[in-house]
Amino acid sequence: TIPIAAARRASASFSFVASKSSPSRLVGSCLAADSLPLPSSDRPKRPFSALTSRSSRSSLRASASSRSLEAPLAPKSFKPPLPLPSSSLQLFSSSSTAAEEHSNDDDRHGSGGGAPNHFSVLGLQPPYRYSLSPSALKSSYRSLMAEYHPDKHSSLDLPDEDKDRMAEKAAEITRAYDVLKDEVLRAEHLLEIGTGRGLDERDTGALVGPDLLMTVMEAREAVEDAAASGDDAQLQRLLEENANRFESTASELTQAFDAQDWDEARRLTATLRYWRRIEESVQERIGTVKD
Repeated sequence: TIPIAAARRASASFSFVASKSSPSRLVGSCLAADSLPLPSSDRPKRPFSALTSRSSRSSLRASASSRSLEAPLAPKSFKPPLPLPSSSLQLFSSSSTAAEEHSNDDDRHGSGGGAPNHFSVLGLQPPYRYSLSPSALKSSYRSLMAEYHPDKHSSLDLPDEDKDRMAEKAAEITRAYDVLKDEVLRAEHLLEIGTGRGLDERDTGALVGPDLLMTVMEAREAVEDAAASGDDAQLQRLLEENANRFESTASELTQAFDAQDWDEARRLTATLRYWRRIEESVQERIGTVKD
């Protein structure tokens, strides 16, 4: 007779070969071979509790084996990482240049293609207003030029790059002062800051309308007639009339900018440009008459 233990091993080996392509059969066969009953003469005498414990362990092994073949279990401690919010990703991607971009924004206005903000260049803080104190504007200009004027640094032992940078800064300050001290240029610059675009020369006629265009044409004819007759007094009167129109329009423009009524501010800026041209025309004729 073949001993029971050898029979068990032969049965397990046969089951392994027969079930090589099927893991579930392999495990089931092995467990089946392991559970063959022993003859009563060969059974070791064990307490009932030990037999119960052996049976429980076999059941646990069979249950664990079947679960392992169904699907792998993830570790208990595994937790999928939470995605970062988009704001955090933006913060990480731009943190290295945030300070530089902020400093650039202080000296440049919104959509003006990188053009300098003349208010910021002269140290004026927002909100930017159309109404400015000429004396305060000049004081700011002189204070900055005292620091950046090229003559101040020409005698110093500085690298040429530093001198060139000082000269560029001085030119920028001068340009900002020339724009802001002029009522028409200041209005156009505020439009660029507030709306992203200035005043297009081709749109001025449509903006002001036919009635104002007729008034402008009549004023120009009066200037030509006075100049042709050599009437300097008439030219002076025309200059005063035009100055009153200019001042009235500038006052309305201040209210429009304060209210951020950009359409009205654009129309009044175009009107102010016409009055400025009449002023220049009269002044040219006055000089001609005096000569």
